Amino acid sequence: MGLRRIFELSFVVYFVINLITAYIINFEQFTIRDPSKFKFIEQGSKTVRDPDNPYPIWPPKVIVDYVHGYGYKIEPFLIARPPLWMATILIEALLFGPYYIYAIYSFIKRLNRIRDLTVVYAVMMLTKMVIITSVHYFDENLKSPHPHLALLNHLPWFIFPIALLVWMLPTQSPFGRKGKKSKKE
Repeated sequence: MGLRRIFELSFVVYFVINLITAYIINFEQFTIRDPSKFKFIEQGSKTVRDPDNPYPIWPPKVIVDYVHGYGYKIEPFLIARPPLWMATILIEALLFGPYYIYAIYSFIKRLNRIRDLTVVYAVMMLTKMVIITSVHYFDENLKSPHPHLALLNHLPWFIFPIALLVWMLPTQSPFGRKGKKSKKE
């Protein structure tokens, strides 16, 4: 396997991680609308989740606890869930999720027809990330107590879209002449 194919497959890994994020991690934000009510209580000698606000059926408990722990420590924006944040999560579920499935297939099969859709995706992702990062640094009510750590956690969502643009923009055939062409090409 050549270096170029390893480069291409690194995007497949990125898309798989994002697909998991879109439908497992981000889905928590639709099933628990107000995390402030989703708290631990003392029950005898044990600390348990408040039974008035039980875990949702999906995502798994470990994901719910991770999202809440991370949100309270690093990203208050994630816990506050303002309409802007929920809109980005909806974009993930409705637009990016199907794109990730198609991109995984297209990158594995080396289909050149993924190029234009990938450029649109990369620009949308970068726009989303600039908005989210600006909240972490500048929003007086929702800024992160650790904005540099939040930025570090989000770096892959800057680096991979930029790399996709650098790769896709200069050519109509990002996988080369051997890449499979669509019927239009």
